[in-house]
Amino acid sequence: VFIADADHLAQAVDSPASESGPLFRVMFPRPGVDFTEQQMEEIIRWHAEGIKDAIRGGRTQRWHLRKIRHGDGTIVGLAGWVVERCLENMTAETAKVGNEQKSEHWLPEALDVPAWLKMSAALRKERHLAIGHLDSVCRITFMSICPEYQRQELGSMVMQHICQDMDRHDRYGFVLASPAGVRLYSYSKFGFGAVSQVDTPYGPITSMLRQRPARVKVKRPLSAPPPKSWARE
Repeated sequence: VFIADADHLAQAVDSPASESGPLFRVMFPRPGVDFTEQQMEEIIRWHAEGIKDAIRGGRTQRWHLRKIRHGDGTIVGLAGWVVERCLENMTAETAKVGNEQKSEHWLPEALDVPAWLKMSAALRKERHLAIGHLDSVCRITFMSICPEYQRQELGSMVMQHICQDMDRHDRYGFVLASPAGVRLYSYSKFGFGAVSQVDTPYGPITSMLRQRPARVKVKRPLSAPPPKSWARE
């Protein structure tokens, strides 16, 4: 994913894919009223800035991002994940740097800041309870498919890629899933299981964990005795 992709991904993929999810609806409430054109532009811009930050890479985490193209070449999806070490070992200075990065951003007019901060704190707490004691965790943060291209196995395709990467590096997997995402992640071949959930007025956000691949110890065969010819020699 390149910086030049960010605006398109925000407008055509990430923003429309997230609008029906509980997190978006908590952050951007609209009781019976549609967003104004200006508000919508600001929300899309905010999504784009978040994608650009991930592309540039933070000072505390290493990002992995992949865009998904349809057969006709159209960019229709975005997947992103970070690899985290044991959260319990995170230093106060590292946490301070992360908070400073977040505070540098402007905020859209439609954002309900108190609700956003409260939900962010609840999700951080849930994440810490679920994986704070684990080392080397692949945490999925972006998983968006353009609504017009959903239910065409594109999400499964990229999840297979991510799971293969987890297995290759012997990592746990973790995601905070919307109700629509739970079915994808819990699909048997991906192996995520529900740990707990954070309730919202628009449905639960479920924390889901994938275990490291099982390691089977193989006993080395005993050394075969040398051929009789060797003994004679």
